[in-house]
Amino acid sequence: MEVAPNVKESLNRNFFDFLLTFKLPSQIHSDTVQNQLAVQAVEIPVYLTLYSPAIDWMLRCIAYRAPETLLTEMKERCKKQGNNIYYFAHLD
Repeated sequence: MEVAPNVKESLNRNFFDFLLTFKLPSQIHSDTVQNQLAVQAVEIPVYLTLYSPAIDWMLRCIAYRAPETLLTEMKERCKKQGNNIYYFAHLD
């Protein structure tokens, strides 16, 4: 069974684009997002947990039958971006 094989490359780019939203100054911590969260009475830690299933799905699709070189490259790129916590948390 293939997992979204036709979108693997797009997911790889999308994953790193997604991680850029967490770099400071973070879009997540912008006034606009913070105001919306306040209106909806959602705290940032709860809001961030909503991303976990999406990250998990993207990484599972990318990693399915992927060569070890791709996974190593992704790991190194995450380290360079300083976002490795999001990546490593979903490797298990």
